[in-house]
Amino acid sequence: MHYLLFYDVVPDYVQRRAALREAHLALGWAAQERGELVLGGAFEDPADGAALLFSGDSPAAAEAFAQADPYVLQGLVTRWRVLPWLTVVGRDAARPLRPGALPLLETERLRVEPFTEADWPFILRLLNEPSFLRHIGDKGVRDEAQALGYLVQGPLRSYALHGLGLCRVTLKASGEAIGMCGLIGREGFDTPDLGYAFLPEFEGQGLAEESARVVLAFGGGQLGLARVIALVFPDNHRSIRLLEKLGFHFARLVEVPGLPQPDALYELDLPDSTRTAR
Repeated sequence: MHYLLFYDVVPDYVQRRAALREAHLALGWAAQERGELVLGGAFEDPADGAALLFSGDSPAAAEAFAQADPYVLQGLVTRWRVLPWLTVVGRDAARPLRPGALPLLETERLRVEPFTEADWPFILRLLNEPSFLRHIGDKGVRDEAQALGYLVQGPLRSYALHGLGLCRVTLKASGEAIGMCGLIGREGFDTPDLGYAFLPEFEGQGLAEESARVVLAFGGGQLGLARVIALVFPDNHRSIRLLEKLGFHFARLVEVPGLPQPDALYELDLPDSTRTAR
């Protein structure tokens, strides 16, 4: 994990730092040699602050640096704060995330992993289950070509564009595909939507909840999401009970293009990242 230490400084910071700079630099290079400090430096124009990038399992090294820094101790820094930085792009990113390269998620019983075009037979069946047609809608998928089109224009496109999307849920014990679950970027909504659907013979076993929890943990952790929504038909009582069990709360009814009736919009605030400030 990466952490950014920000300094706000006094107006005459540049003039006053001269006498303390050697001690400050020594502290910085010592932290760098311990593998804690990655980069550090002052803002140049205007010279009204500084930023230092730390790497570690917690903000402790960044906090300790600030508490020992002569710039802080001698009053050149008026305020400092440490913010977690979820780096996802770059050779040294803490959690590299590439388009189309969603990770495998696992639970005790399940694997949640990206779809491939080879999954079209499963999609063809799932999207034509009476429960899917009633509670989610008719996607117009009736043959192999349409099932492939759904995968290519839906989940696979979403992976490439957004780094998220509906994924195949598979039983570890048998390797059988039993449903799908994932986060969806919906047009007209700024917040990703939790989506899921399962074959009827696998309902009532806690499998939807199990897959949803690992997907939400991925969203809050690796994707750094603060909030997730869920859209559900108001009469889909089974799905609503699951959302409430996951911690979602009803927000409002919303009109969704292409649907004959308003959807109920539920919201879930994911745990905040740890932040420290002084």
